[in-house]
Amino acid sequence: MKLDTERLVITSWHAANDDDLAALFEPEVVAALPPNYTGVTAPRAFLHEREEEATLYGIWHLQRCIGLVFVFEDGTEGRIGYLLRKSAWGQGFGKEVVAALVAHLKEGPMTTLYAGVETDNIGSIKVLEFCGFVEIPSDQEGLKNYRMTL
Repeated sequence: MKLDTERLVITSWHAANDDDLAALFEPEVVAALPPNYTGVTAPRAFLHEREEEATLYGIWHLQRCIGLVFVFEDGTEGRIGYLLRKSAWGQGFGKEVVAALVAHLKEGPMTTLYAGVETDNIGSIKVLEFCGFVEIPSDQEGLKNYRMTL
């Protein structure tokens, strides 16, 4: 897959250099992610392992990898996750990526898309709501779950 937005290209993460990958796993960036994303010292190997459970894409801006998108597919349902390096926060890249990804996934077999976010991650909550996700009940304290019908 290759998606182009106004400022970004969403495509393979494999060409990312080691410095860009390291920036994606800085403690502040992965603080709101599942515990296995913290303390990653070998990002490339870690991402290769994640490819066994999800499809991963790099988020590219000005030929630098500034983030990652994870798409977990299970028939007609899917779950997305994303992260952006700290220097890319607050610039609208999250909205741009999620909107492009949703538009692309609407063309495929998926009918329902889910995402989860920590309750204090206001930026990601705003991204999901802006892109049309609706909050659904969560059974985990400190986590908000969202769903979108594609």
